[in-house]
Amino acid sequence: MTVNKVVIKNKADIHPEDTVKYMVTNNYVHERKSLYTNHKANIIKKGKGNYFNKNTGEKITKVKNSNLKIQNRQSLIRSYVNLRYTIEKYVTGSIYDEMYTLTYEKAQTSFKDLSHDFVTFMKRFKRYVKKNYPKVNLSWIRINEPHKDTINGKPKWHIHLIVIGLPFMKHHILEKLWGHGIVTITSYYKCNIHKVANYFTGFINKNDSDPESKKGRLKYYTSGTDLFSLSRGLHVPKWIQGTDQEIRKKHPGKIINETTIEIRDTNDNSLFNRFAYRDIESNKTK
Repeated sequence: MTVNKVVIKNKADIHPEDTVKYMVTNNYVHERKSLYTNHKANIIKKGKGNYFNKNTGEKITKVKNSNLKIQNRQSLIRSYVNLRYTIEKYVTGSIYDEMYTLTYEKAQTSFKDLSHDFVTFMKRFKRYVKKNYPKVNLSWIRINEPHKDTINGKPKWHIHLIVIGLPFMKHHILEKLWGHGIVTITSYYKCNIHKVANYFTGFINKNDSDPESKKGRLKYYTSGTDLFSLSRGLHVPKWIQGTDQEIRKKHPGKIINETTIEIRDTNDNSLFNRFAYRDIESNKTK
């Protein structure tokens, strides 16, 4: 199975007359455009678990589902982009917006156990909130993140939990409810929402050579290892269609980021996909 590489260029190939997909979050307008799709991929799927090389006719039998997400970096990057827009939509800088970082005293290398621990914590947490804050409509964004350090090649996991609409929780109560180690509380009161989103997803606009990039940890998100999840009632914002010129007229603002991303075959450097992103800080929300 071909492994793809990502090439990033610091300019969006989008022109005023172009039809694009766009999305409006609280303070930002985002545009995206698909520039190229390779419909002549060598590897094709026929039936469940059956893959063939069109050029050679070879049947590829040893393709593990656990490896597919690693190889499809485009899909994973799309998940990061969706996370970014979701944070921008729901985190407003309210005094009731906070992030809890749930860590382990004893390193957790099993994603299955991580998920089990989170479910147990949320049962306790919801009971506490219902008893002490009965009028609160609790919303949250859960982000699963591996640490850069590993144990025998396995990542050490922790959880970032963005909680929306809940008054300040005392630190010792959260640690008791979590029960596995230290809990760090970060207030998002009057925060820069763009910086909050970039904390988790900013690396996708950086080069692979950046020593601070989280891109090297993408390999740990195998099949069944979700990047993030949302509480009931929250959803990933949807894209709508329009021309760049129409969008810029309706939502005037300053371009703060633009990128063209290419997905290429690591073997022959052939282009698989190419798409452009542009981020605009809206004047209407200032």
